[in-house]
Amino acid sequence: MDNADIKKSTDTELKNVLATFKEELRAMRFKLSSGDFKKVREIRVKRKTIARILTELSHRVHKEQV
Repeated sequence: MDNADIKKSTDTELKNVLATFKEELRAMRFKLSSGDFKKVREIRVKRKTIARILTELSHRVHKEQV
């Protein structure tokens, strides 16, 4: 999910995607700790995507307050 997709999505869609990504990240970390996960870069990409989604949601909240 890139920035353009994030900006086009509604709040509810972003919250659903956020919950899904957090669950996927948790599963990746669990696999990494057990030694089954080899694509370490995907963890970084997932974390950054989560941060982008949270940033966009925060911007929308602050935009509504102004």
